[in-house]
Amino acid sequence: MHGTSQGNAHPENSSNVQTSATSGVSPEVSDTTPALQQPFADSEWEEIVAAAVAAVAAIEAAQAQDTATDPLAEAAIAEMLEAQPAGARTFSLPIAPGASACVLTWHSRRYWLTLCEWVVTHTDRGRSALKKAGIAAATFVRGCAAHAEFAESATGRRMSASLDTLVGRSGLSVDQIKRCRRALKALELGVEQARGKLLNSLEREAAARHYEQVHGQSPAQPQRGAASVWTLSAPQWATEAMPMPEKAPRPRRRPAQSNDQNLWIPGRACLPGR
Repeated sequence: MHGTSQGNAHPENSSNVQTSATSGVSPEVSDTTPALQQPFADSEWEEIVAAAVAAVAAIEAAQAQDTATDPLAEAAIAEMLEAQPAGARTFSLPIAPGASACVLTWHSRRYWLTLCEWVVTHTDRGRSALKKAGIAAATFVRGCAAHAEFAESATGRRMSASLDTLVGRSGLSVDQIKRCRRALKALELGVEQARGKLLNSLEREAAARHYEQVHGQSPAQPQRGAASVWTLSAPQWATEAMPMPEKAPRPRRRPAQSNDQNLWIPGRACLPGR
């Protein structure tokens, strides 16, 4: 393309290097070329950054003030606060009412982990899911254990730990945790019910109020984002495929036998051997 470099729609700046018309060779850049001057001094740059931060804080404060006087916004915040799980120390994204009704919950944390390991080592569907996700069975089980640690113990719901938290608990990388989640989805052992995201102004206000309710003071830094919310499930196909564990037979209790030789009868001496 005429006037461009290798078809690039944005021509290069011709003032950087000029080609000699006689020799066809680019002359070396002169060592005496003056260095480019910084547009701002350090103190000026710090003042610009501080002013920008203050402007953002002022905008957020104005938005919070508008929210406080908006009855619809107050109702939305109250609804988000009511949806927070009991004992939650950080704000998590709410789930639509009834969204968890069709997700089969686990029987226990130990049972779910046993189910995850059995499915990927004994079924074609499990092995295929691991192959497609590009994760080994042992790595998958470690990722499952990290997820299970932060789910509700009775149901497996409300797992909202961040990727960094799961990495710290499992020793895996972020990529391995993501691969584990892809396999969980494919096997229906995990259902993502809310995708993690940056919070909007209403959600940030709800997060700040939730922090005040839990900790009794305003947060030093506002919560900017929230992790995805998962439910760890025990799907019917998996529970039917895994055989029920055999119960160990209870030892029979022998009935207590009385020793007639040692009985004492009033008025009669107890003689050994009689």
